[in-house]
Amino acid sequence: MKTDIEIQRMEAELAKLRAEHGQITRETFWYPIGVAAGLIAAIGGILTGAVGLGILIGRVWGKL
Repeated sequence: MKTDIEIQRMEAELAKLRAEHGQITRETFWYPIGVAAGLIAAIGGILTGAVGLGILIGRVWGKL
C-alpha cells in the first residue's frame, strides 16, 4: 500500500519536472529570437533616421 502512494508521489513529481523542463526549453528558444528582433528593429530605426536626416540635409544644402 505504501509503495503505491510512493509511486503516485514520484509520478506527480515527474510530471512537475517535465512541465518545468518544457517551460525552460521554451524560454531558452524564444529569448534569442526576441533579442534578435529587438536588434533588427533598433538598426532599422537608426537607418531610417539616418536616411531621413540625409534627405533633410540634402534639401537644406540644395537651397544654399
